Amino acid sequence: TRCSRDWSSDVCSSDLVGLTGVVAIEAGYTHAMALKSDGTVVLWGSNISGQQNVPGGLAGVVAIAGGANHCLALKSDGTVVAWGSNSSGQRDVPAGLAAVTAIAGGDQFSTALKSDGTVTVWGSNANGEANVPLGLSGVVGLASGGRHILVLVSGPPEIGRAHV
Repeated sequence: TRCSRDWSSDVCSSDLVGLTGVVAIEAGYTHAMALKSDGTVVLWGSNISGQQNVPGGLAGVVAIAGGANHCLALKSDGTVVAWGSNSSGQRDVPAGLAAVTAIAGGDQFSTALKSDGTVTVWGSNANGEANVPLGLSGVVGLASGGRHILVLVSGPPEIGRAHV
Protein backbone atom coordinates (compact mmCIF):
# COMPACT_ATOMS: atom_id res chain seq x y z
CA THR A 1 0.00 0.00 0.00
CA ARG A 2 1.06 3.56 -0.57
CA CYS A 3 1.18 6.25 2.09
CA SER A 4 -1.48 8.90 1.75
CA ARG A 5 0.82 11.71 0.67
CA ASP A 6 2.20 13.14 -2.54
CA TRP A 7 5.64 11.53 -2.40
CA SER A 8 4.98 8.23 -4.24
CA SER A 9 6.22 6.28 -1.24
CA ASP A 10 6.04 2.52 -0.98
CA VAL A 11 7.11 2.55 2.68
CA CYS A 12 5.27 4.60 5.29
CA SER A 13 7.06 5.76 8.43
CA SER A 14 4.57 3.70 10.43
CA ASP A 15 5.96 0.60 8.67
CA LEU A 16 9.33 1.29 10.29
CA VAL A 17 8.14 0.77 13.85
CA GLY A 18 10.13 -2.15 15.15
CA LEU A 19 12.92 -1.82 12.56
CA THR A 20 15.91 -3.32 14.36
CA GLY A 21 19.61 -3.69 13.79
CA VAL A 22 20.03 -0.14 12.44
CA VAL A 23 23.63 1.09 12.63
CA ALA A 24 23.43 4.24 10.47
CA ILE A 25 20.83 6.60 9.00
CA GLU A 26 20.97 9.09 6.14
CA ALA A 27 18.55 11.44 4.43
CA GLY A 28 18.12 12.80 0.94
CA TYR A 29 15.80 15.57 -0.15
CA THR A 30 12.57 13.58 0.27
CA HIS A 31 13.76 10.09 1.19
CA ALA A 32 15.58 8.43 4.08
CA MET A 33 17.82 5.40 4.44
CA ALA A 34 18.86 3.02 7.18
CA LEU A 35 21.85 0.69 7.16
CA LYS A 36 21.28 -2.49 9.13
CA SER A 37 23.94 -4.48 10.96
CA ASP A 38 23.55 -7.31 8.43
CA GLY A 39 24.80 -5.00 5.62
CA THR A 40 21.39 -4.44 4.03
CA VAL A 41 19.69 -1.10 3.34
CA VAL A 42 16.10 -0.01 4.03
CA LEU A 43 14.58 3.08 2.39
CA TRP A 44 11.42 5.10 2.87
CA GLY A 45 9.94 8.37 1.67
CA SER A 46 9.83 9.49 -1.95
CA ASN A 47 10.45 7.08 -4.78
CA ILE A 48 9.88 9.66 -7.50
CA SER A 49 13.38 9.06 -8.91
CA GLY A 50 13.74 5.41 -7.97
CA GLN A 51 15.44 6.06 -4.63
CA GLN A 52 13.69 3.05 -3.08
CA ASN A 53 14.74 0.72 -5.90
CA VAL A 54 17.68 -0.84 -4.03
CA PRO A 55 19.71 -2.87 -6.53
CA GLY A 56 18.96 -6.57 -6.27
CA GLY A 57 21.48 -8.54 -4.26
CA LEU A 58 23.03 -5.47 -2.63
CA ALA A 59 24.83 -6.79 0.46
CA GLY A 60 27.97 -6.17 2.44
CA VAL A 61 27.20 -2.48 2.81
CA VAL A 62 29.28 -0.64 5.43
CA ALA A 63 28.16 2.97 4.81
CA ILE A 64 25.32 4.84 3.11
CA ALA A 65 24.82 8.37 1.79
CA GLY A 66 21.81 10.21 0.47
CA GLY A 67 21.97 12.70 -2.35
CA ALA A 68 19.02 14.90 -3.24
CA ASN A 69 17.26 12.18 -5.22
CA HIS A 70 19.86 9.41 -5.35
CA CYS A 71 21.46 6.95 -2.94
CA LEU A 72 24.97 5.64 -2.43
CA ALA A 73 26.22 2.51 -0.70
CA LEU A 74 29.81 1.73 0.20
CA LYS A 75 30.49 -1.99 0.20
CA SER A 76 32.98 -3.82 2.41
CA ASP A 77 35.20 -4.43 -0.63
CA GLY A 78 35.71 -0.64 -1.09
CA THR A 79 33.41 -0.29 -4.10
CA VAL A 80 30.43 2.05 -4.45
CA VAL A 81 26.91 1.31 -5.72
CA ALA A 82 24.50 4.11 -6.68
CA TRP A 83 20.80 4.22 -7.58
CA GLY A 84 17.96 6.71 -7.99
CA SER A 85 18.12 9.85 -10.12
CA ASN A 86 20.84 10.12 -12.76
CA SER A 87 19.92 13.54 -14.11
CA SER A 88 23.56 14.73 -14.05
CA GLY A 89 25.48 11.47 -13.96
CA GLN A 90 25.49 11.27 -10.14
CA ARG A 91 24.68 7.57 -10.37
CA ASP A 92 27.48 6.80 -12.87
CA VAL A 93 30.18 5.51 -10.52
CA PRO A 94 33.52 5.96 -12.33
CA ALA A 95 34.91 2.74 -13.78
CA GLY A 96 37.65 1.30 -11.64
CA LEU A 97 36.78 3.32 -8.53
CA ALA A 98 38.04 1.19 -5.63
CA ALA A 99 39.62 1.43 -2.18
CA VAL A 100 36.88 3.84 -1.09
CA THR A 101 36.62 4.53 2.64
CA ALA A 102 33.83 7.14 2.77
CA ILE A 103 31.03 8.49 0.58
CA ALA A 104 28.80 11.57 0.45
CA GLY A 105 25.96 12.64 -1.80
CA GLY A 106 25.13 16.18 -2.89
CA ASP A 107 22.29 17.65 -4.89
CA GLN A 108 23.25 16.11 -8.25
CA PHE A 109 26.74 14.80 -7.57
CA SER A 110 28.47 12.03 -5.61
CA THR A 111 31.75 12.00 -3.71
CA ALA A 112 34.14 9.26 -2.60
CA LEU A 113 37.18 9.37 -0.33
CA LYS A 114 39.82 6.80 -1.22
CA SER A 115 42.21 5.06 1.17
CA ASP A 116 45.14 7.03 -0.31
CA GLY A 117 43.58 10.29 0.92
CA THR A 118 42.35 11.48 -2.47
CA VAL A 119 38.80 12.46 -3.44
CA THR A 120 36.78 11.48 -6.51
CA VAL A 121 33.66 13.42 -7.54
CA TRP A 122 31.18 12.61 -10.32
CA GLY A 123 27.91 14.06 -11.55
CA SER A 124 27.03 17.74 -11.80
CA ASN A 125 29.69 20.42 -11.88
CA ALA A 126 27.26 23.31 -12.33
CA ASN A 127 28.70 25.09 -9.29
CA GLY A 128 32.26 23.77 -9.41
CA GLU A 129 31.52 20.94 -6.98
CA ALA A 130 33.47 18.43 -9.10
CA ASN A 131 36.57 20.65 -9.31
CA VAL A 132 38.83 18.86 -6.86
CA PRO A 133 41.82 21.14 -6.21
CA LEU A 134 45.04 19.94 -7.83
CA GLY A 135 47.31 18.33 -5.30
CA LEU A 136 44.58 17.78 -2.72
CA SER A 137 45.77 14.88 -0.57
CA GLY A 138 45.81 13.73 3.01
CA VAL A 139 42.02 13.87 3.20
CA VAL A 140 40.66 11.97 6.20
CA GLY A 141 36.99 12.98 6.07
CA LEU A 142 34.42 14.50 3.75
CA ALA A 143 30.89 15.85 3.69
CA SER A 144 28.64 17.21 0.96
CA GLY A 145 26.10 19.97 0.99
CA GLY A 146 23.63 20.58 -1.79
CA ARG A 147 26.20 22.17 -4.08
CA HIS A 148 29.51 21.98 -2.26
CA ILE A 149 31.97 19.58 -0.64
CA LEU A 150 33.93 19.88 2.59
CA VAL A 151 37.07 17.87 3.29
CA LEU A 152 39.02 17.35 6.48
CA VAL A 153 42.74 17.18 5.83
CA SER A 154 45.48 15.89 8.14
CA GLY A 155 48.83 17.60 8.43
CA PRO A 156 50.12 21.03 9.28
CA PRO A 157 47.63 23.90 9.15
CA GLU A 158 47.61 26.02 6.01
CA ILE A 159 45.46 28.94 4.97
CA GLY A 160 42.24 27.70 3.38
CA ARG A 161 42.80 24.16 4.57
CA ALA A 162 41.05 22.34 7.40
CA HIS A 163 43.33 20.26 9.57
CA VAL A 164 43.14 17.65 12.32
